[in-house]
Amino acid sequence: MKALPKAVAAAIEEKYPKATLRSAAEVTAVTDGKEAPFNYEVVVVTADKKIYAVEVAPDGKVLDVEEQKDEEKKEEKKEMKKKEEKKKDKKK
Repeated sequence: MKALPKAVAAAIEEKYPKATLRSAAEVTAVTDGKEAPFNYEVVVVTADKKIYAVEVAPDGKVLDVEEQKDEEKKEEKKEMKKKEEKKKDKKK
């Protein structure tokens, strides 16, 4: 969570204290021709193996939480395996 802004990381750690960060993405918005962070989409895995997609504002306010269902979990596992295989192929 080091790459996330402090307020965002603190909000995630407070809501899911023993969770593992699976992925994070910054969503930007363009206002008056300037690009700025709009929110952050963070996927965490809790200690009890539940997966949540969490939207957090740059100030740390949690905007939305959605639990990923079994089908989504399976798809995400497939994507992770593909990424791991690509990393292994690059090392060869």
